[in-house]
Amino acid sequence: MTLPEKQGDKLSADSIDNVSESYSTDHSIIKIPDDFGTFWAEEYCIHQIPKNLRELNEEAYIPQFISIGPMHHGKPKLANMEKYKYLYLQKFLARTEKKLETFVDFIKDREESIRIKYCEQFNNLNSRDYVTMILLDSFFIFELFTGCQGQENAESKNDRLLHKIWLKVGIKHDLMLLENQIPYSDLAELYSFAFPDNPEMEFYPLASMYFGNFNPNGIILEEKKILHFTDMIRGFKAQTLASKAVMKNIKTLRVPAKRLAEAGIKFKTIENGNLADVNFDNGVLSLPQFEAHDTTELVFRNLMALEQSEYPETSYITSYILLMDFLINTDKDVTFLVETGIISDGLGSSKAVADMVNKLCRNITETNFHFQEVCDDLNKYCDSRWHKVVAIWNGEYFKDVWHGTVTVFGFTLVMLNSILLVSRFVVLISI
Repeated sequence: MTLPEKQGDKLSADSIDNVSESYSTDHSIIKIPDDFGTFWAEEYCIHQIPKNLRELNEEAYIPQFISIGPMHHGKPKLANMEKYKYLYLQKFLARTEKKLETFVDFIKDREESIRIKYCEQFNNLNSRDYVTMILLDSFFIFELFTGCQGQENAESKNDRLLHKIWLKVGIKHDLMLLENQIPYSDLAELYSFAFPDNPEMEFYPLASMYFGNFNPNGIILEEKKILHFTDMIRGFKAQTLASKAVMKNIKTLRVPAKRLAEAGIKFKTIENGNLADVNFDNGVLSLPQFEAHDTTELVFRNLMALEQSEYPETSYITSYILLMDFLINTDKDVTFLVETGIISDGLGSSKAVADMVNKLCRNITETNFHFQEVCDDLNKYCDSRWHKVVAIWNGEYFKDVWHGTVTVFGFTLVMLNSILLVSRFVVLISI
Protein backbone atom coordinates (compact mmCIF):
# COMPACT_ATOMS: atom_id res chain seq x y z
CA MET A 1 0.00 0.00 0.00
CA THR A 2 1.33 3.45 -0.96
CA LEU A 3 0.35 6.83 0.39
CA PRO A 4 -1.15 9.37 -2.04
CA GLU A 5 0.95 12.15 -3.39
CA LYS A 6 0.93 15.47 -1.56
CA GLN A 7 -0.86 18.48 -3.01
CA GLY A 8 1.23 21.31 -1.65
CA ASP A 9 1.63 20.80 2.08
CA LYS A 10 -1.78 19.20 2.59
CA LEU A 11 -3.57 15.99 1.71
CA SER A 12 -6.79 16.39 -0.23
CA ALA A 13 -10.08 15.08 1.15
CA ASP A 14 -10.19 12.49 -1.60
CA SER A 15 -6.69 11.35 -0.70
CA ILE A 16 -7.65 10.94 2.95
CA ASP A 17 -10.65 8.87 1.95
CA ASN A 18 -8.37 6.72 -0.20
CA VAL A 19 -6.00 6.18 2.73
CA SER A 20 -8.90 5.19 4.98
CA GLU A 21 -10.14 2.70 2.44
CA SER A 22 -6.65 1.29 2.00
CA TYR A 23 -6.17 0.81 5.76
CA SER A 24 -9.56 -0.81 6.07
CA THR A 25 -8.71 -3.45 3.48
CA ASP A 26 -4.97 -3.85 3.88
CA HIS A 27 -3.84 -5.45 7.16
CA SER A 28 -0.16 -5.66 6.25
CA ILE A 29 0.77 -2.59 8.31
CA ILE A 30 -0.86 -3.35 11.67
CA LYS A 31 -2.33 -6.76 12.35
CA ILE A 32 -4.46 -7.11 15.47
CA PRO A 33 -4.07 -10.52 17.19
CA ASP A 34 -7.16 -12.71 17.10
CA ASP A 35 -7.26 -12.99 20.92
CA PHE A 36 -6.54 -9.30 21.55
CA GLY A 37 -9.97 -8.82 23.11
CA THR A 38 -9.12 -11.22 25.93
CA PHE A 39 -7.01 -8.59 27.65
CA TRP A 40 -9.98 -6.25 27.90
CA ALA A 41 -12.67 -8.80 28.71
CA GLU A 42 -14.47 -8.12 31.97
CA GLU A 43 -14.60 -11.87 32.62
CA TYR A 44 -10.80 -12.27 32.35
CA CYS A 45 -9.76 -13.77 35.71
CA ILE A 46 -7.19 -16.55 35.22
CA HIS A 47 -3.82 -14.86 34.97
CA GLN A 48 -0.36 -15.89 33.93
CA ILE A 49 2.33 -15.47 36.57
CA PRO A 50 4.47 -12.40 35.79
CA LYS A 51 8.00 -13.20 34.70
CA ASN A 52 9.62 -11.29 37.58
CA LEU A 53 7.73 -13.46 40.11
CA ARG A 54 8.18 -16.73 38.25
CA GLU A 55 11.96 -16.29 38.19
CA LEU A 56 12.11 -16.27 41.99
CA ASN A 57 10.72 -19.80 42.35
CA GLU A 58 9.27 -21.28 39.19
CA GLU A 59 8.24 -24.59 40.78
CA ALA A 60 5.87 -22.77 43.15
CA TYR A 61 3.66 -21.91 40.17
CA ILE A 62 3.85 -25.06 38.05
CA PRO A 63 1.75 -28.22 38.60
CA GLN A 64 3.75 -31.31 39.49
CA PHE A 65 1.12 -34.01 38.99
CA ILE A 66 -1.92 -32.88 37.00
CA SER A 67 -2.88 -30.15 34.55
CA ILE A 68 -6.23 -28.39 34.90
CA GLY A 69 -7.32 -26.02 32.15
CA PRO A 70 -5.32 -24.97 29.08
CA MET A 71 -2.26 -23.24 30.53
CA HIS A 72 -0.31 -26.43 31.30
CA HIS A 73 -2.31 -28.79 29.12
CA GLY A 74 -0.32 -31.39 27.19
CA LYS A 75 2.92 -31.15 29.15
CA PRO A 76 4.72 -34.52 28.97
CA LYS A 77 5.58 -34.71 32.67
CA LEU A 78 1.86 -34.53 33.56
CA ALA A 79 0.76 -37.18 31.03
CA ASN A 80 0.51 -40.01 33.59
CA MET A 81 -2.57 -38.47 35.21
CA GLU A 82 -4.56 -38.41 31.97
CA LYS A 83 -5.66 -42.02 32.45
CA TYR A 84 -7.28 -41.06 35.75
CA LYS A 85 -9.27 -38.36 33.96
CA TYR A 86 -10.81 -40.94 31.62
CA LEU A 87 -11.47 -43.28 34.55
CA TYR A 88 -13.24 -40.50 36.44
CA LEU A 89 -15.17 -39.59 33.27
CA GLN A 90 -16.70 -43.07 33.27
CA LYS A 91 -17.53 -42.87 36.98
CA PHE A 92 -19.15 -39.48 36.66
CA LEU A 93 -21.29 -40.49 33.69
CA ALA A 94 -22.44 -43.56 35.62
CA ARG A 95 -23.56 -41.35 38.51
CA THR A 96 -25.39 -38.81 36.38
CA GLU A 97 -27.02 -41.27 33.99
CA LYS A 98 -26.62 -38.69 31.22
CA LYS A 99 -25.01 -39.22 27.85
CA LEU A 100 -21.63 -37.69 27.15
CA GLU A 101 -23.06 -35.88 24.13
CA THR A 102 -25.28 -33.72 26.34
CA PHE A 103 -22.25 -32.50 28.28
CA VAL A 104 -20.32 -31.86 25.08
CA ASP A 105 -23.14 -29.66 23.81
CA PHE A 106 -23.34 -27.88 27.17
CA ILE A 107 -19.65 -26.90 27.15
CA LYS A 108 -19.65 -26.23 23.40
CA ASP A 109 -22.31 -23.57 23.94
CA ARG A 110 -20.09 -21.92 26.55
CA GLU A 111 -16.71 -22.44 24.92
CA GLU A 112 -16.18 -18.82 23.89
CA SER A 113 -17.17 -17.46 27.30
CA ILE A 114 -14.73 -19.87 28.95
CA ARG A 115 -11.86 -18.98 26.63
CA ILE A 116 -12.06 -15.25 27.35
CA LYS A 117 -11.60 -15.86 31.07
CA TYR A 118 -7.98 -16.86 30.50
CA CYS A 119 -4.99 -14.65 29.83
CA GLU A 120 -5.08 -15.89 26.25
CA GLN A 121 -7.56 -17.89 24.20
CA PHE A 122 -5.16 -20.75 23.36
CA ASN A 123 -6.08 -20.91 19.71
CA ASN A 124 -3.62 -23.78 19.30
CA LEU A 125 -6.41 -25.92 20.76
CA ASN A 126 -9.25 -26.41 18.30
CA SER A 127 -12.84 -26.47 19.50
CA ARG A 128 -13.04 -30.25 19.84
CA ASP A 129 -9.81 -30.50 21.86
CA TYR A 130 -10.75 -27.53 24.04
CA VAL A 131 -14.19 -28.90 24.91
CA THR A 132 -12.72 -32.34 25.59
CA MET A 133 -10.10 -30.85 27.90
CA ILE A 134 -12.65 -28.82 29.89
CA LEU A 135 -14.95 -31.83 30.31
CA LEU A 136 -12.20 -34.26 31.34
CA ASP A 137 -10.70 -31.81 33.83
CA SER A 138 -14.09 -30.88 35.26
CA PHE A 139 -15.25 -34.48 35.69
CA PHE A 140 -11.95 -35.31 37.37
CA ILE A 141 -12.48 -32.50 39.88
CA PHE A 142 -16.07 -33.59 40.59
CA GLU A 143 -15.13 -37.21 41.25
CA LEU A 144 -12.01 -36.32 43.23
CA PHE A 145 -13.95 -33.98 45.54
CA THR A 146 -16.75 -36.53 45.94
CA GLY A 147 -14.38 -39.38 46.72
CA CYS A 148 -12.37 -37.34 49.23
CA GLN A 149 -15.53 -36.40 51.15
CA GLY A 150 -16.62 -39.99 51.67
CA GLN A 151 -19.51 -39.82 49.20
CA GLU A 152 -17.96 -42.36 46.90
CA ASN A 153 -19.76 -45.09 45.07
CA ALA A 154 -18.69 -48.71 45.38
CA GLU A 155 -15.97 -48.43 42.76
CA SER A 156 -14.36 -45.44 44.47
CA LYS A 157 -13.49 -47.58 47.48
CA ASN A 158 -10.91 -49.32 45.30
CA ASP A 159 -9.62 -46.10 43.76
CA ARG A 160 -5.82 -46.23 43.88
CA LEU A 161 -5.51 -42.47 43.64
CA LEU A 162 -7.56 -41.88 46.80
CA HIS A 163 -5.41 -44.34 48.74
CA LYS A 164 -2.08 -42.79 47.75
CA ILE A 165 -1.74 -40.07 50.36
CA TRP A 166 1.28 -38.45 48.73
CA LEU A 167 -0.57 -38.25 45.41
CA LYS A 168 -3.75 -36.86 46.98
CA VAL A 169 -1.75 -34.15 48.72
CA GLY A 170 0.21 -33.36 45.57
CA ILE A 171 -2.96 -33.02 43.50
CA LYS A 172 -4.53 -30.70 46.08
CA HIS A 173 -1.46 -28.48 45.86
CA ASP A 174 -1.75 -28.45 42.05
CA LEU A 175 -5.40 -27.40 42.31
CA MET A 176 -4.36 -24.31 44.31
CA LEU A 177 -2.13 -22.93 41.58
CA LEU A 178 -3.24 -19.75 39.81
CA GLU A 179 -2.31 -21.03 36.35
CA ASN A 180 -3.98 -24.41 36.90
CA GLN A 181 -7.64 -23.45 37.05
CA ILE A 182 -11.04 -23.72 35.41
CA PRO A 183 -13.42 -20.82 36.08
CA TYR A 184 -15.47 -21.61 39.19
CA SER A 185 -18.77 -20.41 37.70
CA ASP A 186 -18.46 -22.83 34.79
CA LEU A 187 -17.66 -25.74 37.10
CA ALA A 188 -20.67 -24.92 39.28
CA GLU A 189 -23.00 -24.64 36.27
CA LEU A 190 -21.77 -27.92 34.82
CA TYR A 191 -22.26 -29.68 38.15
CA SER A 192 -25.80 -28.31 38.49
CA PHE A 193 -26.56 -29.37 34.92
CA ALA A 194 -25.44 -32.91 35.77
CA PHE A 195 -27.80 -33.14 38.77
CA PRO A 196 -30.75 -30.84 37.98
CA ASP A 197 -33.34 -32.73 40.06
CA ASN A 198 -31.28 -33.02 43.24
CA PRO A 199 -30.98 -29.73 45.19
CA GLU A 200 -28.57 -31.37 47.62
CA MET A 201 -26.04 -31.86 44.84
CA GLU A 202 -24.49 -28.40 44.95
CA PHE A 203 -20.91 -27.71 44.04
CA TYR A 204 -20.00 -25.10 46.67
CA PRO A 205 -20.28 -27.43 49.72
CA LEU A 206 -18.22 -30.03 47.87
CA ALA A 207 -15.45 -27.57 46.93
CA SER A 208 -15.38 -25.78 50.30
CA MET A 209 -15.05 -29.10 52.14
CA TYR A 210 -12.19 -30.18 49.89
CA PHE A 211 -10.28 -27.01 50.76
CA GLY A 212 -11.58 -27.00 54.33
CA ASN A 213 -8.09 -26.98 55.83
CA PHE A 214 -7.86 -23.35 54.69
CA ASN A 215 -11.17 -22.51 56.33
CA PRO A 216 -11.05 -23.53 60.02
CA ASN A 217 -13.66 -20.89 60.92
CA GLY A 218 -16.24 -22.19 58.46
CA ILE A 219 -16.50 -18.92 56.52
CA ILE A 220 -19.19 -19.03 53.83
CA LEU A 221 -18.26 -17.09 50.71
CA GLU A 222 -20.60 -15.46 48.23
CA GLU A 223 -20.46 -18.12 45.56
CA LYS A 224 -21.15 -15.90 42.56
CA LYS A 225 -18.04 -13.84 43.35
CA ILE A 226 -15.62 -16.80 43.43
CA LEU A 227 -13.32 -16.72 40.41
CA HIS A 228 -11.60 -20.09 40.86
CA PHE A 229 -10.07 -22.28 43.59
CA THR A 230 -7.10 -19.96 44.20
CA ASP A 231 -9.58 -17.17 44.74
CA MET A 232 -11.67 -19.37 47.06
CA ILE A 233 -8.65 -20.04 49.30
CA ARG A 234 -7.86 -16.33 49.41
CA GLY A 235 -11.47 -15.65 50.38
CA PHE A 236 -11.24 -18.08 53.29
CA LYS A 237 -8.07 -16.42 54.57
CA ALA A 238 -8.94 -12.78 53.97
CA GLN A 239 -12.73 -12.52 54.04
CA THR A 240 -12.88 -10.96 57.52
CA LEU A 241 -10.25 -8.32 56.82
CA ALA A 242 -12.42 -6.14 54.60
CA SER A 243 -13.26 -3.73 57.42
CA LYS A 244 -9.62 -2.82 58.13
CA ALA A 245 -8.41 0.68 57.34
CA VAL A 246 -6.24 1.10 54.25
CA MET A 247 -2.98 3.07 54.35
CA LYS A 248 -1.44 4.01 51.01
CA ASN A 249 1.86 5.32 52.41
CA ILE A 250 3.71 2.28 53.67
CA LYS A 251 6.05 2.94 56.59
CA THR A 252 8.16 0.07 57.77
CA LEU A 253 8.19 -1.39 61.24
CA ARG A 254 11.53 -0.16 62.52
CA VAL A 255 12.45 -3.07 64.78
CA PRO A 256 11.85 -6.84 64.39
CA ALA A 257 10.09 -9.21 66.77
CA LYS A 258 13.01 -9.93 69.12
CA ARG A 259 13.67 -6.25 69.76
CA LEU A 260 9.97 -5.54 70.19
CA ALA A 261 9.97 -8.11 72.98
CA GLU A 262 13.01 -6.46 74.53
CA ALA A 263 11.04 -3.21 74.62
CA GLY A 264 8.41 -4.94 76.72
CA ILE A 265 5.90 -5.94 74.02
CA LYS A 266 4.08 -9.24 74.58
CA PHE A 267 3.04 -11.55 71.73
CA LYS A 268 -0.28 -13.41 71.68
CA THR A 269 -1.53 -16.05 69.23
CA ILE A 270 -4.99 -15.51 67.74
CA GLU A 271 -6.81 -18.81 68.20
CA ASN A 272 -9.20 -18.51 65.23
CA GLY A 273 -6.50 -17.32 62.83
CA ASN A 274 -8.50 -14.37 61.49
CA LEU A 275 -6.33 -11.72 59.84
CA ALA A 276 -8.93 -9.13 60.88
CA ASP A 277 -8.01 -9.72 64.53
CA VAL A 278 -4.40 -8.63 64.09
CA ASN A 279 -3.94 -5.72 66.48
CA PHE A 280 -1.70 -4.06 69.04
CA ASP A 281 -3.36 -3.05 72.28
CA ASN A 282 -2.02 -2.28 75.75
CA GLY A 283 1.45 -3.58 74.94
CA VAL A 284 0.21 -6.88 73.41
CA LEU A 285 0.61 -7.74 69.71
CA SER A 286 -1.96 -10.34 68.61
CA LEU A 287 -1.21 -12.38 65.48
CA PRO A 288 -2.59 -15.54 63.85
CA GLN A 289 -0.25 -18.50 63.83
CA PHE A 290 1.98 -18.65 60.75
CA GLU A 291 2.37 -22.28 59.72
CA ALA A 292 5.68 -22.81 57.97
CA HIS A 293 5.85 -26.12 56.14
CA ASP A 294 6.86 -27.50 52.75
CA THR A 295 3.94 -25.96 50.83
CA THR A 296 3.65 -22.63 52.64
CA GLU A 297 5.66 -20.79 50.01
CA LEU A 298 3.61 -22.34 47.19
CA VAL A 299 0.31 -21.24 48.73
CA PHE A 300 1.32 -17.69 49.56
CA ARG A 301 3.14 -17.07 46.28
CA ASN A 302 0.03 -17.97 44.28
CA LEU A 303 -2.30 -15.98 46.53
CA MET A 304 -0.03 -12.94 46.32
CA ALA A 305 0.29 -13.30 42.52
CA LEU A 306 -3.52 -13.36 42.32
CA GLU A 307 -3.71 -10.17 44.38
CA GLN A 308 -1.15 -8.46 42.17
CA SER A 309 -3.35 -9.08 39.13
CA GLU A 310 -6.90 -9.11 40.48
CA TYR A 311 -6.95 -7.32 43.86
CA PRO A 312 -4.34 -4.52 43.89
CA GLU A 313 -6.53 -2.35 46.14
CA THR A 314 -7.45 -5.12 48.60
CA SER A 315 -4.24 -7.13 48.82
CA TYR A 316 -4.94 -8.52 52.29
CA ILE A 317 -2.68 -11.59 52.03
CA THR A 318 0.20 -9.51 50.72
CA SER A 319 -0.21 -7.06 53.62
CA TYR A 320 -0.03 -9.94 56.12
CA ILE A 321 3.15 -11.35 54.58
CA LEU A 322 4.67 -7.85 54.53
CA LEU A 323 3.93 -7.52 58.25
CA MET A 324 5.62 -10.87 58.91
CA ASP A 325 8.56 -9.71 56.79
CA PHE A 326 8.86 -6.63 59.02
CA LEU A 327 8.84 -8.82 62.14
CA ILE A 328 11.47 -11.25 60.87
CA ASN A 329 14.99 -10.07 60.13
CA THR A 330 17.02 -13.09 61.22
CA ASP A 331 16.61 -16.65 62.44
CA LYS A 332 16.66 -15.28 66.03
CA ASP A 333 13.36 -13.54 65.36
CA VAL A 334 11.90 -16.80 64.07
CA THR A 335 13.15 -18.73 67.09
CA PHE A 336 11.53 -16.19 69.39
CA LEU A 337 8.22 -16.29 67.46
CA VAL A 338 8.25 -20.10 67.58
CA GLU A 339 8.70 -19.94 71.34
CA THR A 340 5.72 -17.58 71.67
CA GLY A 341 3.52 -19.73 69.41
CA ILE A 342 3.25 -17.18 66.61
CA ILE A 343 5.10 -19.46 64.19
CA SER A 344 4.71 -23.21 63.80
CA ASP A 345 8.00 -24.37 62.32
CA GLY A 346 7.40 -27.42 60.18
CA LEU A 347 10.61 -26.86 58.23
CA GLY A 348 12.82 -27.64 61.22
CA SER A 349 15.04 -24.63 60.63
CA SER A 350 14.60 -21.08 61.87
CA LYS A 351 16.94 -19.85 59.14
CA ALA A 352 14.88 -21.58 56.42
CA VAL A 353 11.70 -19.94 57.72
CA ALA A 354 13.38 -16.51 57.86
CA ASP A 355 14.72 -16.86 54.32
CA MET A 356 11.32 -17.95 52.99
CA VAL A 357 9.39 -15.06 54.57
CA ASN A 358 11.98 -12.47 53.55
CA LYS A 359 11.86 -13.65 49.92
CA LEU A 360 8.08 -13.76 49.56
CA CYS A 361 7.73 -10.00 49.10
CA ARG A 362 10.47 -9.65 46.50
CA ASN A 363 9.22 -8.12 43.24
CA ILE A 364 5.82 -7.55 44.84
CA THR A 365 4.19 -4.16 44.35
CA GLU A 366 2.22 -3.18 47.45
CA THR A 367 0.40 0.14 47.40
CA ASN A 368 -2.21 -0.46 50.10
CA PHE A 369 -0.95 -1.73 53.45
CA HIS A 370 -3.73 -2.92 55.73
CA PHE A 371 -1.64 -3.14 58.90
CA GLN A 372 0.02 0.27 58.83
CA GLU A 373 -1.87 1.41 61.94
CA VAL A 374 -0.50 -1.57 63.85
CA CYS A 375 3.05 -0.76 62.73
CA ASP A 376 2.65 2.92 63.62
CA ASP A 377 1.48 2.03 67.13
CA LEU A 378 4.39 -0.37 67.59
CA ASN A 379 6.87 2.29 66.46
CA LYS A 380 5.38 4.85 68.85
CA TYR A 381 5.56 2.37 71.71
CA CYS A 382 9.23 1.66 71.07
CA ASP A 383 10.03 5.38 70.69
CA SER A 384 8.96 6.27 74.22
CA ARG A 385 11.91 6.96 76.57
CA TRP A 386 10.90 4.42 79.18
CA HIS A 387 10.49 1.60 76.63
CA LYS A 388 13.87 2.50 75.12
CA VAL A 389 15.44 2.08 78.58
CA VAL A 390 13.63 -1.24 79.00
CA ALA A 391 14.85 -2.39 75.59
CA ILE A 392 18.48 -1.45 76.38
CA TRP A 393 18.27 -3.12 79.80
CA ASN A 394 16.75 -6.31 78.37
CA GLY A 395 19.12 -6.34 75.41
CA GLU A 396 22.26 -5.87 77.49
CA TYR A 397 21.50 -7.70 80.71
CA PHE A 398 18.71 -10.21 79.95
CA LYS A 399 19.44 -11.29 76.39
CA ASP A 400 19.60 -14.95 77.45
CA VAL A 401 19.28 -17.14 80.56
CA TRP A 402 22.99 -16.92 81.41
CA HIS A 403 23.14 -13.14 81.18
CA GLY A 404 19.89 -12.84 83.11
CA THR A 405 21.14 -15.12 85.88
CA VAL A 406 24.43 -13.22 86.17
CA THR A 407 22.55 -9.90 86.24
CA VAL A 408 20.19 -11.04 88.99
CA PHE A 409 23.06 -12.57 90.99
CA GLY A 410 25.14 -9.43 90.63
CA PHE A 411 22.24 -7.18 91.60
CA THR A 412 21.47 -9.37 94.63
CA LEU A 413 25.12 -9.28 95.70
CA VAL A 414 25.23 -5.49 95.47
CA MET A 415 22.04 -5.20 97.52
CA LEU A 416 23.37 -7.54 100.21
CA ASN A 417 26.62 -5.58 100.43
CA SER A 418 24.65 -2.35 100.68
CA ILE A 419 22.51 -3.75 103.50
CA LEU A 420 25.63 -5.00 105.31
CA LEU A 421 27.31 -1.62 104.96
CA VAL A 422 24.25 0.21 106.29
CA SER A 423 24.01 -2.22 109.20
CA ARG A 424 27.63 -1.60 110.16
CA PHE A 425 27.13 2.14 109.92
CA VAL A 426 24.10 1.95 112.23
CA VAL A 427 26.08 -0.12 114.73
CA LEU A 428 28.95 2.41 114.74
CA ILE A 429 26.55 5.28 115.37
CA SER A 430 24.85 3.50 118.22
CA ILE A 431 28.18 2.87 120.08
